[in-house]
Amino acid sequence: VDFIHAYTGYIAPSLRDMPRGGMAERQIDISYRGSIQPLEFGGLGFEKRGIGYDVAAATAGVSDLTIDISSRWEDRINGTAWFDFLGRSKVVLGVESGSNLFDFDGKVAAWCRTYEAENAGLDRDSREFYTKAHDAYLHRFEGNVNYAQISPRHFEAAVCNAAQILYEGTYSGIFLPNRHFFPLKRDLSNLAEALDFARDEARLKEFVDRTYAEVVLNPAYHYEHFVATFDDAVERRMERKAIAPASSPARNAVSKTPKALLLMAHEPSIDPRIDWFADSLAETFEVCEIGVYRHDAEMTDPTVERVTDRRSRVRVNGHITNWNFINADASNPAQGHLGLDTIKNLFVLAQLPARSLGDAIGALDADEDDLYRFRWFCRYFVMRNSALLHAARLIGGFDVVVAVDLDTLPAAIALAEEYGVPVIYDAHEYWPYSNPDTRHWEVEFWSNLERTLLAHTALRVTVSPQMAHAMADAYGCSFGYIPNCTALGSEKAVDLEAALAQNAERSDVIFLFQGNFAPFRGIEKLIEAWDSVDPRAKLWLRGPDSNLKTTLMQQARSKGLLDRTVFFPDAVAEKDLITSAREADVGLISYEPQNINYRFSSPNKLSQYMAAGMPIITNEIEFVKSIVLGNGVGSAVNFSDKAALVREINRYVADRPLIQTLSRKAREVFTSLFNWQVASAPTYKAINQMAETLALNPRPFSFEWMRHKDEWKPQAATMEADLQRLSDEIHRLNTVYPEHISRLTAVIEGASIRNIVVYRLKVAARPMALALYHSPVSKPLRPFFDTLVAKRRARQQAAKKS
Repeated sequence: VDFIHAYTGYIAPSLRDMPRGGMAERQIDISYRGSIQPLEFGGLGFEKRGIGYDVAAATAGVSDLTIDISSRWEDRINGTAWFDFLGRSKVVLGVESGSNLFDFDGKVAAWCRTYEAENAGLDRDSREFYTKAHDAYLHRFEGNVNYAQISPRHFEAAVCNAAQILYEGTYSGIFLPNRHFFPLKRDLSNLAEALDFARDEARLKEFVDRTYAEVVLNPAYHYEHFVATFDDAVERRMERKAIAPASSPARNAVSKTPKALLLMAHEPSIDPRIDWFADSLAETFEVCEIGVYRHDAEMTDPTVERVTDRRSRVRVNGHITNWNFINADASNPAQGHLGLDTIKNLFVLAQLPARSLGDAIGALDADEDDLYRFRWFCRYFVMRNSALLHAARLIGGFDVVVAVDLDTLPAAIALAEEYGVPVIYDAHEYWPYSNPDTRHWEVEFWSNLERTLLAHTALRVTVSPQMAHAMADAYGCSFGYIPNCTALGSEKAVDLEAALAQNAERSDVIFLFQGNFAPFRGIEKLIEAWDSVDPRAKLWLRGPDSNLKTTLMQQARSKGLLDRTVFFPDAVAEKDLITSAREADVGLISYEPQNINYRFSSPNKLSQYMAAGMPIITNEIEFVKSIVLGNGVGSAVNFSDKAALVREINRYVADRPLIQTLSRKAREVFTSLFNWQVASAPTYKAINQMAETLALNPRPFSFEWMRHKDEWKPQAATMEADLQRLSDEIHRLNTVYPEHISRLTAVIEGASIRNIVVYRLKVAARPMALALYHSPVSKPLRPFFDTLVAKRRARQQAAKKS
């Protein structure tokens, strides 16, 4: 028999979408609606009405607070009115749910009926009535089962942005005292402090915001997680009993299997999320991944690799493009051209002179380095998307396109428009903020581009609920999320109990940072703090060689720490990260909250540490912090506060039993919650539902064209050569027609080629436009220009006729 711990309630998607009002407009300072439970429910049962009874009596003379407290049945609030009530409340009282007194044979209930009859003159709601019964008889049974649990109303209050004053308790380890609620003593000895808390709107806002981020947005407390946990338990039981799931022969037939393309603008093997995503997708789809070589200069011809029976992986040269294949049939008005127009627009922007480019994208304060960076990204987008687009057209036969990050989305949208298939968008980061040096006008440009393309996607996911909410708010479309967490089964590489026993024999405690060395990952702060920690604390910084790694080693050397208390072990392969991590005692996640990508990030190492059975100390970055604290697998500290960081490190050094307890908890949370199978279940349910509605393309994936290299690059030229020829031509036109160029200052941000060409005609720059049109280097774009002019003339004629 498998036993699954289920909470008394979870947070539904509809609750997460509810509006969150501020504190200032709430009319009720402290509210409560309790319930009257039978006397035999014991202490917890009494507290449901007792907290309201006591607080209402104690605040009867408080004139500056609006109190709305009742436990009468006639005052109960049901349906949506309950959420309206919570939305009008600044603070809600509460207690733990359940009962710690189990009446196994009915004797307790019988005694209570007699007691009630004998004490009819006492107020049944009073503490005196319950205390007398407790002292006389109920104390014999109180606590015979520990069944105090969190109540759904605690989640509901958090969703509605109401702060909570709760009796002291554990609340299933979810709501933490002085972090998510104010702990009220049962004798009300700290009531004055609690009332001060209710009056302090700034403090209330701090509590509700933290609770929302760490509890409401924590996937562990969502209904989707409960369903996924149940489904996973059923599947494991079926596997154990060798029971095959029911299936439809037609559904599973090869000819009827839906096919998905997975596009990425990088080498597929460098990101484990690609494997996790593709493996889960392959349970329903036949999957073809298309990426680019890590070193394009070494490989020019495309290759295909068979990863599994249902997964193929194609690599192409990301610097080869062919302008003939970019063009679609622009004369077909029924076919959209947003994807192709986006690629062409980026190409044109990369060629514009500084003044025109600055006007076009709003980069009025850009210097030469800024424009160089922007042009580089435009060229990068054009090269990657044109290569992926060409390869996808040759492979063909797909029913769904998955775009990994913004730098593949134009090609995905172009394929969707040409083949009539849906696009799934997997945003590994909030792309406009991916570069810390990005200027405000760059963020605005790429955000506008992403917003426009996202309107043509069918399903969107990112890496954390915080990131999903931020992108949904910015772009006006819904986002799901799948955290970056390794697959279930990876934990089997580590015998946790053996590792704990082995590590316990050491007097020192090893703290591990594992991953790439990159700016804003807080590693410098770790080294800076390490000269003040307990000398038994050893810092391991494991990652690939880089210039930054050399700098960090020099920092440690200058402080006399290198190879004494700070070490740089050799990097290990992706497949060995979990087993290598277990050599240490505590995992570190030191990312700085530099921008939204770092604050809301979901580092792979979070789940890898948990799979290895390691407690975690994290910097105060919101999603990681919510997982670590919300699941009790470690602690969070501001890494910029050196004294606080040192204290936290020393706390672990001094308490190895704590490390062992948290290690076991981390492994438990990984296997039950924070693994790819469980975390991705809601997304794949939506994808599989989408698959049921598809009109499947009968054509299989084709890789035959790879034997005929001319299909890949017969007329192809390198991007740099194309750019140079067009740059030379644009420079010539700027020289011949300077007066017309000077008038092109009203090109709007995010304009497409259509905007630019038509605008040039309108502002009497016709000679320059005609010169560009007749230039040999613009030959591939002439059909596109011809179509624009034909459509414009048709509109003019229609207007005259009208």
